[in-house]
Amino acid sequence: MLALLLSACANNNDANSGPSSTTPVTPAVPLQNTTAGVDHYTCPNGHPGAASGGNCSVCGVALEHNQAYHDNQATTTPEITTTPTTPDATTPSASPAQNAAGEYHYTCPNGHPGAASGGSCAVCGSALAHNQAYHNTPGAVAPTTSTPSITPAAGNGPTFAPMLQENAGTPAARVPQTTTTAATPAKNARGEYHYTCPNGHAGAGAAGSCSVCGSTLAHNAAYHN
Repeated sequence: MLALLLSACANNNDANSGPSSTTPVTPAVPLQNTTAGVDHYTCPNGHPGAASGGNCSVCGVALEHNQAYHDNQATTTPEITTTPTTPDATTPSASPAQNAAGEYHYTCPNGHPGAASGGSCAVCGSALAHNQAYHNTPGAVAPTTSTPSITPAAGNGPTFAPMLQENAGTPAARVPQTTTTAATPAKNARGEYHYTCPNGHAGAGAAGSCSVCGSTLAHNAAYHN
């Protein structure tokens, strides 16, 4: 009896110490996702789908995997940000039709009221003309243009005047050239005339005619020696 009892206890311990026969449990996949109610596996014939692959319970056709099941069906509207527009520096700003003096920016050639920008007259349809007086400041004094005086240096020969440009771009009249001869004494330290009379009359300090006989005075090179 003792031997039978010991044998039964040994068999009971071996059975308890053996490997576990439990099967791992796979978490169940829901039939439809929670976003838009899309089936995980669908029937190509339109019957109800299933949570896992297999055959349709209605027609027996193989179910197809539905990728949309895994997609996030929640859509978000992108935020639209409005960037304030900066006025273009090249775009002229609107100007009033008249300045402080009552001058229209653009005038009608037929005398009708003008406008702030170019276009056609609202009365007769004629093309409006730009009025330069609109930009003038009331009471402002127009600048005066002075012509510079050009004095040629003595002994340098002919001097050409520069071409002056008028406001419209047309060359102005050439400044008349004036040659000035520096005054010299009539006689040098030795008493010789700068210009002498061929008839022996008194000479002079510059070219010209003899004050006695009217003959043309001749230059005396000895004056410079």
